[in-house]
Amino acid sequence: MSGIKKTAVVFLAFLLLATYLKISVDGQINYWIGMNFNVNFLNSGLVEVSLRMHPFDIYGKSLISNKNVTDEIIREEQVSVNELLLLFTNNPNKIRYEIINHTYIDNDAYVLCDVNNSGIVDKLRGALVINVLIQLNSTDVIKEISNGTYVVNIKDSLTYIDPRSWIDVINFSFLDGVKLFNYSWMPQTALPPEIKGKNYLLWINPSEPSAPNIYTFVMAIPNFHIEVKRSKLFGEISKVDFLQDLNELKVTLSNTGNESGFFEVMINDSEVQVRKIFLQPNESVTISFPVVKRGDKVKIFLLSEEGNILSSREYSLSGFYFDPYTFLQNNLGNLIILLGLILIILSLRSKQKTY
Repeated sequence: MSGIKKTAVVFLAFLLLATYLKISVDGQINYWIGMNFNVNFLNSGLVEVSLRMHPFDIYGKSLISNKNVTDEIIREEQVSVNELLLLFTNNPNKIRYEIINHTYIDNDAYVLCDVNNSGIVDKLRGALVINVLIQLNSTDVIKEISNGTYVVNIKDSLTYIDPRSWIDVINFSFLDGVKLFNYSWMPQTALPPEIKGKNYLLWINPSEPSAPNIYTFVMAIPNFHIEVKRSKLFGEISKVDFLQDLNELKVTLSNTGNESGFFEVMINDSEVQVRKIFLQPNESVTISFPVVKRGDKVKIFLLSEEGNILSSREYSLSGFYFDPYTFLQNNLGNLIILLGLILIILSLRSKQKTY
């Protein structure tokens, strides 16, 4: 359940994975949306993800029959798609997927949600449903640990973005020959699955502390092999500078290979601070990043378009910035004491000379 307000601006709205507050364009309809996820792993390395949504007003009254509300949710289908993709990555643009069923209303479906924020999950009849097919090969969540056996980490992206938020209900199914060997969750203080079936695990999370941040599964996927994406690009970070006056980090990168292509520079492993640049062989370029915090170390990564790390540097901003006001504010007492000692010493020397 999330208490984050969602505006009509789409690029902010897609960040919300669980229940969120919606304000319509005309500012007259305020509503929340209960959201339930179904994640079905298939033996071809595909994942079918279904999202069921049920809108309700701030008093807990259902709005599934309000055409203005449901039409708005349907119009913002890409928002819902991004909410699905964020389970598997921090960058939805990198995932390959297909919409199986565009958003439609299923009057017989149910959505579980704590509409009163009381810790009690309610059953809401009727749902807006969308189904998406995702290729595991294009995600950031899978790693092969032995031949045909994989570990998959699905994160609660809403908790990752805002620790006050969480996914209310999420169901994982292992179908079509996929065999689950083991599963776990983090933190361990979170609740285990509410229901453990023969080939599925259902989590119902009544509160943020009870909701896992990460769901981990070890499974065999019979007809799946991870694609090893090898980049033909070669590059390096040749120079890093910090400009105090502009509060900017200058990063110079070079294409040291024989192929032209797109490179990405990322600061501190953050999708927020990323620059994408096209370079010809032996071409160099300098790009700038704003520095939010001074005195900290920053890590700079040069990536290929496939996400391979081509070069990395750690750069310390310590000692490159001096703020006189902050220095005086933090050391005024010591400076006064030091000044007093100097005056006393000078006074004593003056007296000695008079004698």
